[in-house]
Amino acid sequence: MSEDYTKDYRESLLYKFLRSLVKNVVMPYYRVSWVNKEAVDKLEKPYLVLPNHSGFFDPFFLNAPVKEKFHYVVSDTQFRSPLMRFLLGQTGAIPITKNTNDLKSVKKMTDASRAGRVVGIFPEGLRNWDGETLPLIESTAKLVRMLNVPVVVPLLEGAYLMDPRWGTSLRRGKVVITYKILFDGQRPGRMKISEISSALKEALDHNEFTSETLKGVKFKSRKRAENIEQIVYLCPECHSISSFKSKGNDFSCSKCGYSVHYTEEGHFRALKGKDHFDNMAEWNKWQKGEAVKILQKDHGEEPIFSDCNLIHSMPDEKGAFRKKGKGCLYFYKDKIEYRDESGYLFIYKLEGISGMNVQLHERLEFYYEKELHRFHSKKRVFSARKVNDFYELSMDL
Repeated sequence: MSEDYTKDYRESLLYKFLRSLVKNVVMPYYRVSWVNKEAVDKLEKPYLVLPNHSGFFDPFFLNAPVKEKFHYVVSDTQFRSPLMRFLLGQTGAIPITKNTNDLKSVKKMTDASRAGRVVGIFPEGLRNWDGETLPLIESTAKLVRMLNVPVVVPLLEGAYLMDPRWGTSLRRGKVVITYKILFDGQRPGRMKISEISSALKEALDHNEFTSETLKGVKFKSRKRAENIEQIVYLCPECHSISSFKSKGNDFSCSKCGYSVHYTEEGHFRALKGKDHFDNMAEWNKWQKGEAVKILQKDHGEEPIFSDCNLIHSMPDEKGAFRKKGKGCLYFYKDKIEYRDESGYLFIYKLEGISGMNVQLHERLEFYYEKELHRFHSKKRVFSARKVNDFYELSMDL
């Protein structure tokens, strides 16, 4: 993580091998194709790459077909594992602290670009949860104008349905990467921030369920719905929170029996009850609106929801996470409480929390009084996304 980004970068033999493996074996197997990559290969370095982000393998799929190496901006949490630290070091990744004002990371990106490297940034900040492009990070447009280099906007279609964030396995279907040169030359430096922002938003706007490219495409799997309760946390029939259980291609509410089938095209079909929503984007939009209504109600001294069997961890002086205990998390309108099995109670005031985010495998992380806390469940049924949603919505009220 202490790499000098002003120096020349050379691809290692290991990286070249992995890149070839992805392009010639993995991408054909999962039917990943690309359009207009020749235009990108003609660009001279440096330039920026700003794609949408749906799947874990997006960075590899995006870079494998083109000539130049992309130096992706990656969450510093990915560098905590010795294996990931080694692999990311092979790719020349640039670490950044999520959800914080990280000036050091901005300097690293600037140094890398001025040294002639191709910098890759996901403007959404994280993988989307429901197949629809997330709001873009506002500072992206400022960075584009400041660097004043050509901008490539690759659009991935099908990546979410192939690899949904909550899924347990990849599904073979169809993924298309369309490379677009959004700005060429030094044009960004002459544009207004609002103009850059609007152009990026339009270029990255995507919904998996309304895409003509994906119409009729089937994504095969026998476990399409498993772990879907990580994102679907509110029942439209009885309005229970965290009541869904999934198995195979179906999921149902343990409170009222409402049952849904998840089709190969990524649509919902009710097995018991009413067809409330056609797809994940519609369901997610509804439940976030309902979450606001729940937060506005008077809950007295009772928590809005709770999750048990959660492991609480904190990093040691070397950055390795160490288990502190196991217990239950309680979400209130103004605080989060965590009581471990020994009876010890942690209280986190919502206004004192910063940098809350959801890491791979539903690991909820946030800073409190400058200390990093992590909560997760070994069974992957904990909806860290739910906690993050309620926290963000609480801060907006």
